Amino acid sequence: MHGTLGVESTAGAGSSFWFELPLVSAEPALPTAPKVSRAPVEGASAVRLLAVDDNEINRGVIEHLALQLGYEIDLVEGGREAVERVSGGARYAVILMDCQMPDIDGYTATREIRAWEERTRAKRTPIVAVTAHALAGEEEKVRAAGMDAFLPKPVR
Repeated sequence: MHGTLGVESTAGAGSSFWFELPLVSAEPALPTAPKVSRAPVEGASAVRLLAVDDNEINRGVIEHLALQLGYEIDLVEGGREAVERVSGGARYAVILMDCQMPDIDGYTATREIRAWEERTRAKRTPIVAVTAHALAGEEEKVRAAGMDAFLPKPVR
């Protein structure tokens, strides 16, 4: 990038690190998502998904991808609302569950949904963990909570 790096250091006083890049100022361009129809893609069956994520941008990305693929999708902000929807009778082909949320996390929400399914003998809904926590051991943790699959963010 034709820049420079530098360091200035004085024993006992500290160090300063710096860099210079010859960049041109530009107006920030906000990407605009193309308009996507809520109608299923021709030939695809209407499959309804539930996306659970406390981040509005993440919900928007998942919604956009799902609609492009011809799925119907419901979006909720937290685990508590997901549990209420499922235990209230809403049926989904798949639940995409964020793991880190402020009300109740995805692990707890999944355990509650699994307990409700067992109590009521409801059909088991596949739950996919969608999480930025892709560290070693995370997949085992989501499976131990009752989730069926693990999808690290960013989702493509």
